[in-house]
Amino acid sequence: LWRAVLTMALEDVLNTSQTRNESVNKANAHDWFVNNSDDFQNACFNAGLDAEWVRDRYLLALDTGIIRFTKKQHLYVRYSTKYSQLRNEKNTEERKKLQKVIDKLRQKIYRCK
Repeated sequence: LWRAVLTMALEDVLNTSQTRNESVNKANAHDWFVNNSDDFQNACFNAGLDAEWVRDRYLLALDTGIIRFTKKQHLYVRYSTKYSQLRNEKNTEERKKLQKVIDKLRQKIYRCK
């Protein structure tokens, strides 16, 4: 079961899809590997793998370009972050500022191939 969790996270970071949801899933999986959280440590332990070794192998794949993010994937991640901030913001002026940022990001996304 735990090896399947690690495999799914690896599949997420290897995903080349440029949709919003897939880009956000990819970024979340990337953060999970890089941040070396207790959750990551426990998943590796339960899978019978050394967390440091798994993380080092992930970072090597990142450094060598096996795992990479496209410009559009980066834009979707930023868009999703700003959109979440907008939904939680109560201040009208801050909401307007965030909406402008979101609109600009949306334009950049649509121009990306």
